Amino acid sequence: MTTTTERRQSPRLARIVFLASGSLFALTACSLLLLGYLASRTANMEASSGDRRLFDNALQSRLRLITRDQHTLARWDRTVANVVLTFDKAYVLSEMVDSLWHDFRHDRSWFITAGGRVLAEAWRDEVDFSGRLLPPGHDIRLIVEEAAQRHLENRIVIPGGYGQRAVPTTHLERVSATGFAMVDNRPAMVSAMAIVPDDGTVALPDGPPTILVSARYIDATLIDDLNAQLGFSDVAFSGAARNGASGHTILSVDEKPLGTFTWRAQTPGRQIWSTAIPLIALIAGTLALATLLVARRLGRLTKRLEESESRNRYLASHDTLTGLANRLQFDAALTVALEKLPETSFALLACDLDRFKTVNDTYGHGAGDAVIRTVGERLHEVIGGAGLVARIGGDEFIALIAGRTDRLYLETLCRQVIAAISAPIAITHDATTDVGASIGVVTAGLAETNKTKLLAAADRALYAAKSGGRGRSVFAEDIKDDDAPRTEGSGGSTLAVRLGPRHQDRTPATTGHKSGARK
Repeated sequence: MTTTTERRQSPRLARIVFLASGSLFALTACSLLLLGYLASRTANMEASSGDRRLFDNALQSRLRLITRDQHTLARWDRTVANVVLTFDKAYVLSEMVDSLWHDFRHDRSWFITAGGRVLAEAWRDEVDFSGRLLPPGHDIRLIVEEAAQRHLENRIVIPGGYGQRAVPTTHLERVSATGFAMVDNRPAMVSAMAIVPDDGTVALPDGPPTILVSARYIDATLIDDLNAQLGFSDVAFSGAARNGASGHTILSVDEKPLGTFTWRAQTPGRQIWSTAIPLIALIAGTLALATLLVARRLGRLTKRLEESESRNRYLASHDTLTGLANRLQFDAALTVALEKLPETSFALLACDLDRFKTVNDTYGHGAGDAVIRTVGERLHEVIGGAGLVARIGGDEFIALIAGRTDRLYLETLCRQVIAAISAPIAITHDATTDVGASIGVVTAGLAETNKTKLLAAADRALYAAKSGGRGRSVFAEDIKDDDAPRTEGSGGSTLAVRLGPRHQDRTPATTGHKSGARK
C-alpha cells in the first residue's frame, strides 16, 4: 500500500515541481521587467531631482547676485552718513536710481527702518518719500526683520559707536536675508541687508539698523536668463502653484506658494528600456532552458525533502518504539489543558506495567520491545479519540483525558485499559506472555492547579495502585498524603521528574534499561 501511495504522489509532485519551475520562470521574467521599470523610473526621478537642484542653485545664485549688488551701496560710509545719520533725499535719489536701477537693474528698492517704516522707495527711476508703514506680517517687513537680526548677530563696537563684522562676498548670507515675495502683486526675488560703515570714518548709533531692500521681478527677462544658463527646454513660470507640476515651486517668507517654474523633463529611462528589453529576453530564454533541465532533478529533491521533513516532524513528537506521543508532545498538551481550566476539566491516567521485568529477564529485550509495542497499540485502541496517550519511560505510559472527569466514566475506562493490557501477548511464533497494569488517576478542574503537583498526585496514586495489589486503579483523591509511599531514592514525584522542563525526550527506543523503580 505504501508503494501505491508513493506512485500516486510522484506524478503530483512532478506536476508541482514543473508548476513551480514555470512559476519561477514567470516570476523571473516579471522581476526583470519590474527591475527595468524601477531602473527607468529611478533614472527619470534622479534626472528630475537633479534638474530641480540645478534650477534651485541657479535661482539662489540670482539672489546672491542681488545681494552682492546691494553690498556696494549698503556697506559704505557715505550711505551711513546720508541715510542713517542724516537723511539726504538728493543722495538717496541719486544712488537708488543711478546705482540700483541703471547699474544693476533692480526693479524695486527701499530704505526701511527695522520697525517697518519706509524712508524711501523706488520703482526703477521713480522715487517716493511718502514714509508709509509696512503692516506686520508683510512679506517685505518679514525679510527686513530677518536682515536686522542678522546685523545684530554680527554687530561690533568701533570708535564712536557700532559697525558690522566684515564678511567675504562669497558669504554675504551671514549678514543678509533673501527670499521670495509678492511685490506690486507680482512674484519677485528680494534681498535685504543693514546699512553699515566700511572704513570706520563714521559709526552707527545704538539701536536697530536701517535696511536696504532690493527686488527683481520674476519675468520673461529672468526666465530667458535662466534658460540660457541651464539649457532646459520650455522653461516657464505660472503665477499660481500647480499641484503635481514637474518643476520648482517657490514659497514666500511665510511658506505660502507664489508660483511654479516648469520645464520639459528629461527621460533617460527610455534609453534604459532600449537596452534592457533585449537583455531581459536573453536572460528569460536562458532561464527557461535551465528550468527544463533541472525540473526533474528538483522534483526528486523536493520529494526527498518532503519525506525527510515529515519524518522529522513525526519523530520530534512521537515515541520511536510505539508511535505514541512522547514527553515533549505530552508536556505541550498538558500545558494547553491547564490553560483551559476551569472551563474544560481533564484527567490524567498514569499507567505502569506489572511483571514486565520478568519478560525482559526471561525472553530478552527484543521480547520486551514487542510487549511495549503491543501495549502501545492496545492503549491507543482503548482510549482512541478520548484523549492523548504518551509513553514517558521504559514501561510507563500516561494519558490525558480532556473534558471527562466523572468518576464512573474514568473507572470504566481504567478497567478497559487493564483488561486490554492483561490479555496474552505473542512474543514469538509459538510463545506468549502476559503483563498487567496499574493505573493512578488524578482529575483537574480548578484554574490554580499546578502541573508539578498534579503529576505528583498521579504518581502517588499509581504507587498506591501497585502497592495495593497491582492490576487495579486508584484515584488520587482516595489516598492521604501521609499514606502515600515515596518513590524509592527519588524524594519526590517520578512523573514530575520525567516531564520536568529540563528533561527533553530521551525515551530509549529499546526497553533494555528501565528507568523506573516500580515493577
